[in-house]
Amino acid sequence: MSNDDYLQMEVDLVLANKADDKRVFKFLQENFFPDEPLNKALQRAPPNDQEDCVHIKNLAQNVSVLAVLKNDPVSLISHLQ
Repeated sequence: MSNDDYLQMEVDLVLANKADDKRVFKFLQENFFPDEPLNKALQRAPPNDQEDCVHIKNLAQNVSVLAVLKNDPVSLISHLQ
């Protein structure tokens, strides 16, 4: 997918909450943790359990947003290539 394709996508920003924990954790495992600089620098393994993940714990505070496709609100948007 090209950057132009990403620009044409219709996206909604929705408030994340505790109910989103499984899909957010899966998204983090696939798109964030593998390249996260601090984990790499410290040679620290990313969390394997969402109960140990501070990002997931923060969902309960209702201050996080998710970027989702308007025509597929279950899909989270990853970074541009």
